[in-house]
Amino acid sequence: MAEYLAEANVILHNGKIITVDKEFTIAEAVCIRDGKFQVVGSGEKVMAYTGPNTKTLDLNGKVVIPGIIDSHNHMLMTGLQKQMVSLENATSVADVLDIIRDACKAKEPGEWVITRRAGFASSQLKENRIPTRWELDRVCPNNPVFLVKGAHFGVLNSYALRLANITKDTPQPVGGVIMKDPGTGEPTGALGDHALDPIRSLLPKPTHADKVRALKLVTKDYNELGITSVIDTHLTLKGVKAYQEIWAKKEMTVRTKIWVTLPMEGITLGPKAISRQAGLGDSGDNMLRIDGLKEFLDGGIETGFLRDPYLTIPGEQRDPSYCGVLMMAEREFSKLCSIAARNCWRLGIHVTGDRAIDILLDTWEKVNRKMPIRDKHWVILHAILVKPEHLERIKRLGVYVASQHAHTYSNGDRMVEWWGRERAEHSNPIKEYFNSGITVGGGSDCPSCEWRPSILFWFDLTRAAKRVGVLGPELVLTREESLRYHTIKAAQISDDEDKLGSIEPGKLADLVVLSDDILTCPVDKIRQIQVQMTMVDGNIVYDHLLT
Repeated sequence: MAEYLAEANVILHNGKIITVDKEFTIAEAVCIRDGKFQVVGSGEKVMAYTGPNTKTLDLNGKVVIPGIIDSHNHMLMTGLQKQMVSLENATSVADVLDIIRDACKAKEPGEWVITRRAGFASSQLKENRIPTRWELDRVCPNNPVFLVKGAHFGVLNSYALRLANITKDTPQPVGGVIMKDPGTGEPTGALGDHALDPIRSLLPKPTHADKVRALKLVTKDYNELGITSVIDTHLTLKGVKAYQEIWAKKEMTVRTKIWVTLPMEGITLGPKAISRQAGLGDSGDNMLRIDGLKEFLDGGIETGFLRDPYLTIPGEQRDPSYCGVLMMAEREFSKLCSIAARNCWRLGIHVTGDRAIDILLDTWEKVNRKMPIRDKHWVILHAILVKPEHLERIKRLGVYVASQHAHTYSNGDRMVEWWGRERAEHSNPIKEYFNSGITVGGGSDCPSCEWRPSILFWFDLTRAAKRVGVLGPELVLTREESLRYHTIKAAQISDDEDKLGSIEPGKLADLVVLSDDILTCPVDKIRQIQVQMTMVDGNIVYDHLLT
């Protein structure tokens, strides 16, 4: 009778279950009841929980891992960008111009042509450069064009520059950069960070219905890739409302923790009040919740705040002492951190350059002396150029790092171009975080970078960056470290390690069935691993055999 009362809803057996528990145990089977893992172990032990209503799935020797967790993602933005112009297949400037020309033909005069953030880098073009405003003008003179090149950089045609009132006489904005022709002083069309603010204010805004539709479509992509949980960072409350509508209808298939961006008066209200404003009650639930607050201290690869100057880039006019931009004044940043600490926020701060990390740690150490932050589990986002001397300070503060080595894979060529190979080699040193005992979680920063987990697992083991070769071979991870980085370690970033990130009794039943053994197959074959099935809460949300 006792066994019958413990009847499992679902049993997966005859497989290789990589639990990613503390001992990295390998099991044969797992049973699920009421959305949680019930028993994990041998086939004989687990099959004892079979009842008349139990669904059993024979894995036929396939490998199972915990659901993949992306600790820094922009899922809503990724969904919205699926509707934008893709440059992924362009191999030359001429290809880019042809794609823009075709996109313009489908638009009415004056309508925006906007490219996707993902899948494009200047190094994929044989000329190894982005088009100028004048080249864009030739193929699209009657529409504003915004060629997006990552989260912090883009290129505009003359029509768009006119709309934004950007001319040769426009001064360099605080926290931004306008690239100019060295001969004429005219803007080339390339803008970085806050220089893009006038453009962003002019872009067409997606409706609430657009956002809901985009989320429903993109979560299917995530299910297919085995991504079961994300932290979607830098959302306004309007963006949260799109999630809330799907959540209220119990239609979510990717767990989502949201880090909001708020005006100062919103920050002072605290996370519970903001959660109520978003329609999630005091704290949401295991499928959706407000988890933190995100802000920017510096820019991206072209505009991160560095200790030493950027390399000189031919054809771009800037001070040879250019070290990037600081997007928030130090005094303003200090005030923000103090207010966040007083109002119980988990705070996540975007930093790219080593000098920006200096400022962040200086500020957090000062705040910590007045209001201890260790238990708040604040998070350093990216920290691409973290230095060895930063590691002890990070560990002493007890803060976490959400590091996206996807930047090194996707943008290593830009790092070499803008920073030089020496700095690029040491970018995103995940191995050093592991060795230092710092809590570091994996993620992709999608759609700015590669977000397919199979590619990122492979990069962990090779450090072979796209288009530029191996960067930092001494920083490769072991297969166990890689799996931990994308599962249990990523769960720690949002304090979910007691619920997610490993296949253990009592935890939420999120798992992925793989086409090959990630622990034993040849390294290069990892890139080809496919997801066979994805489960969230014990429910199948993707099944390769049924699609």
